[in-house]
Amino acid sequence: MQADSVEIEKLQEELRILYEKRQMLSEIPGRVSELAVGTASWQAVQVLLEEQLQALEIQAVAMEETFAGHWAEIRRSRQELQAGRSQWEEGVQRLQEGAQTLEAGEKELKRQENSAALQIAEGYSALESNRQQMEAAVCKLSEGRAEYEKGKEDAERELSDGWKKYAEGKEDAEKELSDARKEIEEIAMATWYVEDRNSLSGYANIGSDANSIEAIATVFPIVFFVVAILISLTTVTRMVEEDRGLIGTYKALGFTNAETRRKYLVYTLAAGMAGSVIGTAAAFIVLPKIVFIIFRTMYLLPEYELHFIGTYGLCGPLLFVGGILVATILACQSELLHTPAVLMRPRAPRAGSRVFLEKISLFWNHMSFLNKVTARNLFRYKNVF
Repeated sequence: MQADSVEIEKLQEELRILYEKRQMLSEIPGRVSELAVGTASWQAVQVLLEEQLQALEIQAVAMEETFAGHWAEIRRSRQELQAGRSQWEEGVQRLQEGAQTLEAGEKELKRQENSAALQIAEGYSALESNRQQMEAAVCKLSEGRAEYEKGKEDAERELSDGWKKYAEGKEDAEKELSDARKEIEEIAMATWYVEDRNSLSGYANIGSDANSIEAIATVFPIVFFVVAILISLTTVTRMVEEDRGLIGTYKALGFTNAETRRKYLVYTLAAGMAGSVIGTAAAFIVLPKIVFIIFRTMYLLPEYELHFIGTYGLCGPLLFVGGILVATILACQSELLHTPAVLMRPRAPRAGSRVFLEKISLFWNHMSFLNKVTARNLFRYKNVF
């Protein structure tokens, strides 16, 4: 029942809606007639508006032509106004510049008038000062003239007195001169001694000093040469003894005695050549300069030149290098005679022995322990000497 009632209500609602739509459809013909009347009146208004629009367009064209003419007149007037304004501004600027120039001219004229007045005042003061100085100079001139006259009289009087004294002194001088000539004639003839430069003490001292330096230069190289050979022998011997095991290893590995010896010969040769170069440079450059510096403190000597003497410069280094090479060969020879097995073992210490100083008990007992050790080392290792 409830479903049927609901459907009935829906149908009634649909009928009501249809009824309303029918009434709206019935009203449409009236509205269409009203719309036709409105359309006719709108078309009439539209025609009227088009006529008015055409009239307005004609008026607008005429007004635009009038406006363009007035606007051109305004632009021409504005241009003329701007040209007149620019001319007016130029005139004002020129007037201002003229005023500034006039003001500057007035200031310059005033400054020149002040300067001229100041210069005139200074000229008057300078003129007055010069007049006063001229008057003072005239007074000094008159005073100087009076002093000149007075001095002239005194000078003439002194000149006359001087002539008198000169005449008197001339007689005395001639008398003394004649006496002196007589004394000279009475002097016996002089004895002349002619000596060479060896008689000069300075030359003799330089010769003596040079001879002393030559004697020292003859002896010292020999001493240095012997000392260098001995030091090289000791150094190489100690180095070979320290490398005793290494030399044995070399021999065990198959190196020959010449190859092993070459290592130490190259070392000593390099050291000897370096020392020879340094020593030669010191001998021919450094030492002469030192000697001449010392000589110049005592004597006035001319400039000197350094010369290289080939005999001394080559023979000395060759003898030195040959000596240390011989010492190296001798030091290596004593070790290379042994077999590798002997060389790779430490050297047996030397047997202790009494030195001859121990037999002198009076001298030995008073020596310190360090001196005793030194004496034993010296006498046991003869090559230290």
